[in-house]
Amino acid sequence: MSISKKNTLQATLLNKPLILLLTVALLTASVPMMVSADEPETYELSKTFAFSEPTIIYGDDGFYDIDIEGAASKTLLLGGPMMPYTYDRIELPFRATNINVQFSHSQEHTIEMEDTVQIRPAPVPVLLDRPVEAPLLEKLAELLTKVHSLRQSLRYKETSASEVIALDDEIYTSHEAYGEPSDTRIYVGRNDNGELAAFVSYQIMPCTFTSLAGGTLSYFTDATLKITYEIDDTPLPIDDEEE
Repeated sequence: MSISKKNTLQATLLNKPLILLLTVALLTASVPMMVSADEPETYELSKTFAFSEPTIIYGDDGFYDIDIEGAASKTLLLGGPMMPYTYDRIELPFRATNINVQFSHSQEHTIEMEDTVQIRPAPVPVLLDRPVEAPLLEKLAELLTKVHSLRQSLRYKETSASEVIALDDEIYTSHEAYGEPSDTRIYVGRNDNGELAAFVSYQIMPCTFTSLAGGTLSYFTDATLKITYEIDDTPLPIDDEEE
């Protein structure tokens, strides 16, 4: 509008009566441009997490366990160390769109452990080392056994009468980072009431290994998950009723 007004003032000096009529016409035609279209409202929600410092406990079988308050679950990757984590999902309206998820955490701290320390690996499913009777379970056991036999780096060890563990040498001897601080996914499903809804699922691992072979453990004690989204209010198409 500032350009239109400038041009109008310049033209008024040359032909005032004619320009007055043009000015009225320009102002009338510019009203829709002056009022911008309504921007969709952005909704925001956040969830905070608090974790304790890692507690490293030595077991009678020679392996160490990592426990963290606020992260009660443990990863169960065959051959890999059991790492504490927490997970859940956040429900959003079904018509939520432009969903954006941001994860942040407090300053990381490190713990240097002896390179001889081995964190307890996930136990092997009982199906792999115990006889089964049900035909379906037997087929599943055969499939799992074939899959695991392809990983030549796995070493099996029986720690008790009821548990067998497997260590993957490629994982335990690696100096690469192990574990991801966060993993989030967006999907559509049904809530507990059977209604369609959008969901953000998350898995947060407050401690990871900077170097598993070197025994360098990194951890944080506070984290925040921030979600922003909009609502798509476009009318849904309705099929014409058959006459």
